[in-house]
Amino acid sequence: MSAVVISKDGDMVDALVAVHYGTTANLGLLDTVFAANPGLEFQGPVLPSGVAITMPDAEVENTRGTVRLWGTS
Repeated sequence: MSAVVISKDGDMVDALVAVHYGTTANLGLLDTVFAANPGLEFQGPVLPSGVAITMPDAEVENTRGTVRLWGTS
């Protein structure tokens, strides 16, 4: 189910996308959000407060992989 995020003064779309989806690695997510919000690109890079942004359902790839903090035994 999609969610709606309301911007605060000074928010940027790419930062809101990163927080909502938990990643900045997939640039396709940004395109998906702009496609779901016609006219959002005309708001400029820094949003005013009160802009409703639909965050559609999207698959997020885990690009981080596994990190081993200690050696193997």
